[in-house]
Amino acid sequence: MGARIMDQPGIQALSDKAAGALKVFISYSRADVSFSEELELALRDKGFEPLVDRHGIDAGDDWKKRLGELILSADTVVFVLTDTSAASDICAWEAEEAERLSKRMLVVTMGPVAADIARPPQLAGINWISCWRNPALPGSSQTKGFLELETALRTDVAWLRQQTALQEQAARWSGRGAAPDSPYLLRGDALSEALAWARRAPAGADVPASVQAFLHASEAYEAKLKAEAQAGLAEKEAALQLAAGANRRVRNATMIGAGVAGLFLIAALIAGFFGFRNLQEADRRGAQVAEISSNIKAREAAAIREATSGDYTIAMLMALQADPAAQRDALSRKFAGKNGYDAARAQLAAATANNTLLRRFVGHEDVVTAVAFAPDGQTVLTGSWDKTARLWDARTGALLQSFVGHEGYVSSVAFAPDGMSVLTGSDDNTARLWDARTGALLQSFVGHEGPVYSVAFAPDGQTVLTGSSDDTARLWDARNGALLQSFVGHEGPVYSVAFAPDGQTVLTGSSDDTARLWDARNGALLQSFVGHEGPVYSVA
Repeated sequence: MGARIMDQPGIQALSDKAAGALKVFISYSRADVSFSEELELALRDKGFEPLVDRHGIDAGDDWKKRLGELILSADTVVFVLTDTSAASDICAWEAEEAERLSKRMLVVTMGPVAADIARPPQLAGINWISCWRNPALPGSSQTKGFLELETALRTDVAWLRQQTALQEQAARWSGRGAAPDSPYLLRGDALSEALAWARRAPAGADVPASVQAFLHASEAYEAKLKAEAQAGLAEKEAALQLAAGANRRVRNATMIGAGVAGLFLIAALIAGFFGFRNLQEADRRGAQVAEISSNIKAREAAAIREATSGDYTIAMLMALQADPAAQRDALSRKFAGKNGYDAARAQLAAATANNTLLRRFVGHEDVVTAVAFAPDGQTVLTGSWDKTARLWDARTGALLQSFVGHEGYVSSVAFAPDGMSVLTGSDDNTARLWDARTGALLQSFVGHEGPVYSVAFAPDGQTVLTGSSDDTARLWDARNGALLQSFVGHEGPVYSVAFAPDGQTVLTGSSDDTARLWDARNGALLQSFVGHEGPVYSVA
């Protein structure tokens, strides 16, 4: 395991993110494929992203590379422990790789495990989660085991997601030579946030050695750039002081001719100062110029590479770093060379022309799970696992309002048709109505027996619709919070809800593989749409 970050002097902190669902690699024996498929479905249903190797392992396959990439991109590794997986060389290697990458590991069992079977030593000390009716654990079952696994996975989710993001960035840096001035190193706020993340390592967690090396290199590069900038500033200060002294002599002159001569003297002194410094440091600067030229070419190549892969935002940053005109260092701007400038500018122009990113809305402290535009398109609404919803100016990205009060993740958001209020649905089993201008809570809709996954406004704004993990959708009065109608019949969580344009019917999508159309006035089922072979996540 990598050394704890607290033992490394100089490390102080990075953030996200990321974003997206928590990625879970499932390590299992091919003999246990049926259980692993059930586990995969359960994880996906709970909002995780399972990573499963579905291909057979042939002798000629580069299986370590394929599995290693999956484990690297995972936030947590779940080991399905059985007699066959305990004896599997591949499963043993997966456990070793997970430990090498400092991945958190959890162990689940699908039945009794023989006491005389040797198990991967990396699993020692990890509590097992019984996903079967274990006689030693009254009340245990597959369903209860899956719920216990979900609870364990959601522990320290944000920290683990950030570890994965940093490991992937560190791999990109090392994969391109681990240069001490690589454009893939972290700078500024990103570096500060990464070092802060490292300080927040949960008890018993290790910061991977690859990430430690990456952060140390980023710190060193940042310090070098600051020192160079400071040296450039001192050089400018010296020139300004020399010019100020010459100016004082000009002001003391009594003749206009003397004043004119003084002006020429200022120029001469400044030119003489830089000429002297340049002669004095010619050898040192010659080496610096060569290094700068090499760095420019490397960043130009990085810009081309990122643009080719479609990441135009990163390509723009690489091109800017390659452009001497964009550098703070006067030496870079003066001596980098015309060719480097032209090539970098061309890459910047190409990346800018192709880039589609308009605005970033930054401020949530966890995954953003839902977004919506206001009817006038001037503001946007977001919901997050940080238990808040936020309103942003679409033109500037400025935060306009925060809606705070939910006791669980905010999983769905919607604007009222007039844009004056917003609706949120949460894992705390409620939906809430807020004043978009002040952030004040206007109404709570209480009655669901599970998380509210989806919310929608009626076209007239007088009623709201919610879908929940309790297998129902419900219609509420937006003015007083009263329950008007329940839509009962789905055999699984309701993931999505929508109103018809006239508000007379509502549509629901569920994990029972169906969508259903209901009469909004009396709750009667009008139509079932059957044919999907998996959960229906979205309807319109």
